[in-house]
Amino acid sequence: MKEKTRYLIYSLISVFFIITCILIVMFFIKNTNKVTYEDHKFYQYLQGQKYTYEGSLEFNKEKEITRLKFKDTEVELDSTPIYFDESEEKVLFPKDMAVIPYQDLSQMRKINSFTTITNIDNEFYLEDKNIKQKIDNAFIFDGNDLYYFLTEVKIQVGEQTYILSPMSYAVVRYGQYMEIYDKKTDKDYLVELGYDDVLANINNNIINLSIDAVKVKDKQQLLVKDFKFLKNFGS
Repeated sequence: MKEKTRYLIYSLISVFFIITCILIVMFFIKNTNKVTYEDHKFYQYLQGQKYTYEGSLEFNKEKEITRLKFKDTEVELDSTPIYFDESEEKVLFPKDMAVIPYQDLSQMRKINSFTTITNIDNEFYLEDKNIKQKIDNAFIFDGNDLYYFLTEVKIQVGEQTYILSPMSYAVVRYGQYMEIYDKKTDKDYLVELGYDDVLANINNNIINLSIDAVKVKDKQQLLVKDFKFLKNFGS
């Protein structure tokens, strides 16, 4: 009888321990996938239309869906960058993205949802809940059509050239249109595309935005689009 009682006690302790571990993991995951800002102002452009979010804001990710809650409104977000108030040189990424060092593609790394990048005296710092690290000689890619540039970039489409200031981005849908947001002028506009290659030039490093490739030693190397194969930034 004593053996049975002892066994029951050990079993209850084990079950309690397992449940506690599960709750801790669930709490950790929940907090990792949630970020709250009090009394902040953000803005975002979607196909030429500017949207402003202010007050108490909560970013929440559940599986592959990211939502922004503010006041009595809830917005489902895509990978379009969200900028802090114009007075701040800071941007937030609602989705997982990839950091692409254009001079060494073997060092491509993933950054998690809600990662921010801040411009401090023309030096860029990437930050999430675990790291704060300087970043340079790279651009940010969403694995689909969106490219975010830390420094000035020239985009060539046929004979037309577009010059974007630091912290700007482009969304390229080949054969359809290109959306450009220029941070310095705070202008967002659409450009109709034919089937000319859309080429970005960063300090003579060429990125083909039409086929998602970087020119390396006269060869085009395709970018990784499935980020589960990438290590986390900082590792």
